Amino acid sequence: MEELTRALGGARPWDLDSADPRTNSIVYTNGRSVIIRWHNGLASIYCEQAYQATVARFSPNGEWVFSADLSGIVRIWGHHGDHVLKNGFRVLSGRIDR
Repeated sequence: MEELTRALGGARPWDLDSADPRTNSIVYTNGRSVIIRWHNGLASIYCEQAYQATVARFSPNGEWVFSADLSGIVRIWGHHGDHVLKNGFRVLSGRIDR
């Protein structure tokens, strides 16, 4: 278990939010950041959440990532490249959980 935790950059397997089998990548949250980590050890970090990120998921086609925070805002942003923000919505007046 410790080896797997190290391979995931300190994230425990039960903390992972979503996986994309097409790109062999996983996504999880840590504070206000959303981390995408690939099987080769490389990682990309999205830091645009205004509040603590509570959940992140890949879209079904793997092109987009959906992330939500404590304030109830859901953001849709690009999985690849420079993480271009597609849109942001306030869907609830409070915390969004899994």
